[in-house]
Amino acid sequence: MIQNLGEQNEFRALHESRHVVQKLMIPDAVINNEQDLFFHRRGMAGFDQNSGNFYALPRAEIRFDSYFNAFPSYAFDLQPSNRLEVHVATRGKCIFELILVRPNQSRQHLFHTILDADGTTKIIEVPQVPLEGLIYARFVAIDDLTIRSIDYVIAGAVRNKIRMTGVITTFKRNDAVQKTAKRLEDYFAANLDLRDDFNLLVIDNGGDTDSIGFSNGRVIKNSNYGGAGGFTRGLLETVKDRTSTHVLFMDDDAVFFPETLRRTMAILRYAADPALAISGSMITESHKWRMWEASATFNRRCMPIHNGRDLRQFPEVVATSQIGSMENRYGGWWYFCFPIAATKTWPFPFFVRGDDICFSLANDFRILNVPGIASHQEDFFAKQSPMTVYLDMRYHLVAHLMFERLELSKADLHDMMRGYFDRFNDAYHYESAEALLMAMEDVLKGERFWEDNLDMAQRRADLAALTVEEKLITPWNLP
Repeated sequence: MIQNLGEQNEFRALHESRHVVQKLMIPDAVINNEQDLFFHRRGMAGFDQNSGNFYALPRAEIRFDSYFNAFPSYAFDLQPSNRLEVHVATRGKCIFELILVRPNQSRQHLFHTILDADGTTKIIEVPQVPLEGLIYARFVAIDDLTIRSIDYVIAGAVRNKIRMTGVITTFKRNDAVQKTAKRLEDYFAANLDLRDDFNLLVIDNGGDTDSIGFSNGRVIKNSNYGGAGGFTRGLLETVKDRTSTHVLFMDDDAVFFPETLRRTMAILRYAADPALAISGSMITESHKWRMWEASATFNRRCMPIHNGRDLRQFPEVVATSQIGSMENRYGGWWYFCFPIAATKTWPFPFFVRGDDICFSLANDFRILNVPGIASHQEDFFAKQSPMTVYLDMRYHLVAHLMFERLELSKADLHDMMRGYFDRFNDAYHYESAEALLMAMEDVLKGERFWEDNLDMAQRRADLAALTVEEKLITPWNLP
């Protein structure tokens, strides 16, 4: 069924019990402009950067079967009283379809009609059938077609009232923090329905961020206890404030579409499980079509889920939407949103790497990863140094010593440590191999070592003195 939205008063009344849960994402040269992650086309169709609209010329086709713009209906715990609607604002005559795609099943056509629109919004009610998959819109232009917006809207009562505090821990990356704050300010200025449901804390461990350009945010100066110390401080401040239901941990160098926040909050509003946590995927900066991980598991090493998938290919996107129970699953803190009420064990703020793994393993979150909720970062290998190798070895050992389900025999623990040592030593990375030995020795010192080295000042100095040949360098920019 299609409805027209008429006068403004009728529009407002109609939307009192409706929530926009997903809007279109458009290519952005700063964040990601890999077009196949936003839409696919046949013929003369695409995205017009000047107008900010999508278009299709006669007989052309444009489809939103894409990583950022397919709708993950499977992620919503809808009640019988809820209805899913698609609000489409177009100009021109076209064939319009809604298609449901599920892993390992044939596609289901949910809706098919001819639209002849003058730019006003039309409402399409999605049939109340099991929607355990991804939904996308398809347009075939009959006349010149302009697509202004495609909003997925849920009518009816929400399960949960959600208010989120975002926490960014930063160390001397003020420029990156300011850019994120500006993007958030611009987004919420244009999306007032969400503005009161989100605020931001920037925990400054480095001393060079004094303020941010986001009106619902503030900066807190903190001693440099690494990422875990900063995130713990942010969680502490949020709990003291008593206004938020969820906390979102974000890296200071992570780049994401602010629309991601709407999608995260929307899933949580309808979630039946109070322990649901949303883990944002990581897409590499070097190849913005490539999945690094859609969360991960840990046992002796980190094992990224869906690593290497080509997100330009929609079957690869559909594959990432499969839900399954996985042992020792964790969400990376470049984008990890979790419920405060379900947090029984707080972060262990004694080291700055692997803290996200231990936090997820220590709490009984149900971690969900959803296409379209992601951040973009440098590959981990681009940041590798004796310092990161030292920290990696420490958290591997700590995790296996802390959690009973990860307990290893003496022989298995030896094999794990030996394997990491040989990897670097045999590659002539002797400084990294030495850093591994330092990590093993420090863990063996017991709990007193952690208490005496909260800020890691001495160990950071030791590792800096050790690192001569394996320092990170900036690549040459060859003409």
